[in-house]
Amino acid sequence: MNKIVMIQKGILNDLKAFVEIYNETHKPKLKLDVSVFFVGLINELKSHYRVDNLIENEYIPLDSQILKKYHSNSKNYLDFLVGNGILEKRNYSTDKRVSNSYKIVSKYDNDELISYTIEFEKLNQKFNENGLETHQQKKLEFSIEKRPHLMKIFNDDLTIDYKSAYNEIKYLKDTKPRKYNNAMVLINEFKNQVWKASFKRYKSDYRLHTNLTRSPKILRKHILINNENIIGYDVKTSQPYFFCVILKAILKKDEVLFKKIGATKILNESVIEQLFSLDIDKNELINFVLSVTDEEIDFYDDFATKLDIKIDENGQPYRMVSNFKKNNKGKSRSNQKEVLEPQTKKTFETKRELAKEVVMEIFYSSPNSKVSEAVMFRKAYPSIHKTIKCFYENGIEFSQLLTTIEAFILLDIVAKQISVKYPNMPLGSIHDCLITTTKHQYILNKEMKYLIEEATTLKVKVDFEEWKQQHSTNI
Repeated sequence: MNKIVMIQKGILNDLKAFVEIYNETHKPKLKLDVSVFFVGLINELKSHYRVDNLIENEYIPLDSQILKKYHSNSKNYLDFLVGNGILEKRNYSTDKRVSNSYKIVSKYDNDELISYTIEFEKLNQKFNENGLETHQQKKLEFSIEKRPHLMKIFNDDLTIDYKSAYNEIKYLKDTKPRKYNNAMVLINEFKNQVWKASFKRYKSDYRLHTNLTRSPKILRKHILINNENIIGYDVKTSQPYFFCVILKAILKKDEVLFKKIGATKILNESVIEQLFSLDIDKNELINFVLSVTDEEIDFYDDFATKLDIKIDENGQPYRMVSNFKKNNKGKSRSNQKEVLEPQTKKTFETKRELAKEVVMEIFYSSPNSKVSEAVMFRKAYPSIHKTIKCFYENGIEFSQLLTTIEAFILLDIVAKQISVKYPNMPLGSIHDCLITTTKHQYILNKEMKYLIEEATTLKVKVDFEEWKQQHSTNI
């Protein structure tokens, strides 16, 4: 099977003319297929990033050593694409520690994205029959080796209703072209069953990253297993919940529980002893845990009452946010600059949604943040803040600790045991959500709650996720 890439229709038309003109006066001559491939590579890689994880203005870093594996003359091709106004280049940055980065110029933003089949045999040889190069193959094989119970779902039974999926997202081409392009790349990966996966055990979030985890909600209703819609259950208030398990281990001085939940993959004995020795208000920790686990309480609604939330003239809650994180992304603290531009107003549908963003921001940022809501959090939960600060003082990223515990419990304990007990049940993951088909809904709900509570010793609440539509015949 030849390598298939996604490229903007306008770029393809322009490239045909640009390559012909270039080859009249230059040697060695350029191949249209190789030029198309490098544009397609940027479209493909862009779909691997969340919007807030791209460096500003959506430049994609490209490692020159990896590029040479595709074609020894990769630099000439990229210079050609930049010189003809198809790509824009940002040079290697020592400060941000990123390679030369590229983006497709904005005039092609609203172009139709089409499939292009590479015919150049020498380039096709770089990929296997599933369109994966060597590095992607190794990552896929490692994921299958370490989490086979979650990778066996990636077979011929996993498909997408191509027509309905395209009809669902085509309006985005004019309104949100970035989302449209990413969705088109994913639709074609499912259509052609080009499965990708990665799993990093160290200095990572410990999660399994696949075509499913990259799929936006707008596409999930069109993803099918044996022509059945997929459904899922995720942990309600997931990050605070797994934090509560940590808090319980601290309260009980229970090192065995830390090991049982996978926290010792990151926490050493010295840090655990420091946590056990903290001067904390036990009642505050207990009340925090209850606010997350109690069936009658919604944690984010409860936390919203502790914030001074403002309401605008339209009755919508809002908060003021700055561009500090974006403008300083990738810089060391010593090189971070104070942002002088005014804050912008961000509105939310509910106070709960605002409170949820604040909590995630607190978990993912410095415990010394001067953001007003972070100050309110420290005032409401001084002992909780003290535990979070202890992690940072020991060089531990609190957010990484939480996602590692989440992934270990859900993927390596819960999903694995469900797979053993129900070997014929389709089972996959989308981070803190386990997925299956509609007819296995009851089993997944029952087993997931039981096994999480057995692993964490804390009562858990799960939310049902349904992605359903009246689908047409697959093509």
